[in-house]
Amino acid sequence: MKDYSTDKKKRFSWTVLIPIAAAIVIAVNAVGLVRGIWERKQADADYETLLADTVTFPAGEDAAEDETSADTEEAAEASDSAEAITYPELSIDHAALKEINSDYVFSLYIPVLDCAYPVVHSKDNTEYLTTDFSGNKSVDGAIFLDCYTSEDLSDANSFILGHNMRSGSMFGCLRRFYQEEGLCDQDPYFYIYSDGAVRKYRIFGYAQVQDDDPLYDTATDYESDAGYDAFIDRVREMSIYGVDASGVDFSKRPKLVTLSTCYGNGATRFVVFGALVGTADT
Repeated sequence: MKDYSTDKKKRFSWTVLIPIAAAIVIAVNAVGLVRGIWERKQADADYETLLADTVTFPAGEDAAEDETSADTEEAAEASDSAEAITYPELSIDHAALKEINSDYVFSLYIPVLDCAYPVVHSKDNTEYLTTDFSGNKSVDGAIFLDCYTSEDLSDANSFILGHNMRSGSMFGCLRRFYQEEGLCDQDPYFYIYSDGAVRKYRIFGYAQVQDDDPLYDTATDYESDAGYDAFIDRVREMSIYGVDASGVDFSKRPKLVTLSTCYGNGATRFVVFGALVGTADT
């Protein structure tokens, strides 16, 4: 005769164990989620502290108004590709940033996004995916110059890379161009400050591309006139933003900087293109 009491015990044991196991899995996932949120908040706080210690921003709207000095005009006249430029008067302690991280090369500032970060240059493009500016392990990583790009930005097209964080930190700020129509027109420039100089770039396009796009191929020709012109034509075709509305004279083939971050999924990137419109001594 079948012992139903034994079956009941077995059923009872599974009935109890399955919810307990599920609760443990949920608890472990919750702990991981909370830890991830805390780590991201800590990473954001660390960068805010870093900027507070090393960068002084204009005090207000009046102070933020760009000014062109006589030194700037002289510097512009000395370069065929540069114009007398105006720029936000940021005070950046480059020496302090270099002391914190010897890979530091310059600082990037995008006023309309209220986005400012020190930029590093490593021997590869993986180190700063999980390492912050201060050398700590971090989910935010750092904003970094492509390892194949020259530190002096002398390449025809230089790449600056960073994570797209949900909080909007790092290059998460870039997605606002895509999300907020007309935002770029409010102030379509970004600036790169190095020790003794500032470069001003006019944003002339932004687009979503795949991670295997020829844009990222080191064999892609940007340096020749034909290659450069072909790239600009391609940006015209894929850009969400009107390239020709930027007023950039591409016949002079100004140096370009491309800001790149992941977008949507692991196979998609969001890129912002800028053209050098002038430089100044600081």
